[in-house]
Amino acid sequence: MTLLLRIHRCYNFLDMPVKKIVFIGVIGGGEISPEDAARAEEVGREIARRGAALVCGGLGGVMEAACRGARAEGGHTIGAGVITKIIA
Repeated sequence: MTLLLRIHRCYNFLDMPVKKIVFIGVIGGGEISPEDAARAEEVGREIARRGAALVCGGLGGVMEAACRGARAEGGHTIGAGVITKIIA
């Protein structure tokens, strides 16, 4: 079973065959101007309008704004973070 099929079966986040899922990654700075935030939101909206899932690092700034735009259009977003230190 492919990873995409597993994702589709586990989360069922798109109502289309797995082979047609398109993922688009967005990365960028954590501290951005209001103008850059507006641009990133528009990028996210356009990704959602075209039926793709937005993938980002799940942090603030560009990634947060792009996700906000995608969600505003009813799109799907995936935030993938990395843990670099475990605090016991």
